[in-house]
Amino acid sequence: MEQSTTMPPAVDATPTASSINEDWVAVWIGAAIIAVVLVGVRPAAPGFAWDGGANLATVFAAGNLLLWLQLGVLILIPAAIGARLMGARLVPFVAGFAVLYGLAGVSLILAGYAGSTGVGLEYVIYALAIGLLLGHTTPLRRWFAEAVQAEYYIKIGLVILGTRVLFQQLVDAGLLGLA
Repeated sequence: MEQSTTMPPAVDATPTASSINEDWVAVWIGAAIIAVVLVGVRPAAPGFAWDGGANLATVFAAGNLLLWLQLGVLILIPAAIGARLMGARLVPFVAGFAVLYGLAGVSLILAGYAGSTGVGLEYVIYALAIGLLLGHTTPLRRWFAEAVQAEYYIKIGLVILGTRVLFQQLVDAGLLGLA
C-alpha cells in the first residue's frame, strides 16, 4: 500500500483587498474621520424633534433634509472606502448603505416625536424594531448584504467614541493632569 504525501497549497503572502482585517480598517477609517473633524469639518446636525403636525414639517423642511443628506454623504465616503478595502463590491454597498441610512432616518424621526421621548423610546429601539421586522419579513437583508455590516460600523463608532472620551479626559484633567 502506497502512501501519498500531498503538499499543502502554496499561500501567497501578499495582502489583497479582501484580506485586510476589518479591525484595522475600522481603526484607519475612524482615525481619518477624527482627522477631518480636527481640521475643522463639522457639519451641522439635522433636527428630528417634533410634537405635532406643524413641527413635523420642520423635520421635512428642505434645509433640514439637505443637512441630513450632507451628513449621509460624509459618512458614506469613508465607510465605502473601508468596505472596498475589505473586498466589498462598491455599487451594492452604496445602494445598501442608502437604504440603511434611510431606515436610520425613519427611526430618528419616530424617536424625535415628543410622545416617544416622553416614555423613553430612543432611536435605537425603533431601528432595532424596523431591522427585525424588515430582516425577517422581506428579502432586504439578502439584497443589501454588502452594506449590512453592523460590526464594521460599531467598530468605527468605538474608535471615534474612544477618542472622544480620551480627549474629554485630557480636557477635564487640564495641564496639571497631564504632568
